[in-house]
Amino acid sequence: STKAIDAAMSARQWNKAEQLLDQASRGADNTFALPFYEKLAAHYAASRQFEQAERSFVKSSRPQRAVEMYVQAGQYEKAHKVAKAHMSAHERTELYITLAQGLEIGNKLNDAEQLYLIVQEFDLAINMYKKREEYEQMLRLVSKYRKELLNDTYKHIAEQFEMKGNLKKAEHYYVEAKMWTSAMSMYRQLEKWEDAKRVA
Repeated sequence: STKAIDAAMSARQWNKAEQLLDQASRGADNTFALPFYEKLAAHYAASRQFEQAERSFVKSSRPQRAVEMYVQAGQYEKAHKVAKAHMSAHERTELYITLAQGLEIGNKLNDAEQLYLIVQEFDLAINMYKKREEYEQMLRLVSKYRKELLNDTYKHIAEQFEMKGNLKKAEHYYVEAKMWTSAMSMYRQLEKWEDAKRVA
């Protein structure tokens, strides 16, 4: 009965509460059990008993909470295993993007990148680095997932550095993009003839 389950939870007898819940929800309409499982899961998650928490989140029909818990703990493989087993591809993608954006705000870019890549949101990962002007990271992803945009990316980065007056870096990226004429004309406009000749 729910009274026995409540009593076990109040007495912090979590294993007993779980056994009672499992018995009470067998075969019957188990909607009454969902809030109890969720409470149980919250306790297990708070005490870092992740596998018990996962089991209870899944039984409470809240697998996304288990995924969030694992992501917060940095356990991405376990998060993905739960997501794949209990969520549709669409739900997974939506949840991962939301979680990745949260990690991005917290400046955990590597972790955010992992989540974007799991759901093949390559452009979101690339854009995350672009916004922060982390160009080497951006190029790493472009060359792996968007090879066809590599030259355009080099050009974009070169233009950014040129606008900021960092000519050496601008030149480097123009040359990577095989745009020597752009590098030369950048130096010519500034009447840096020696540099223009060197690039030529």
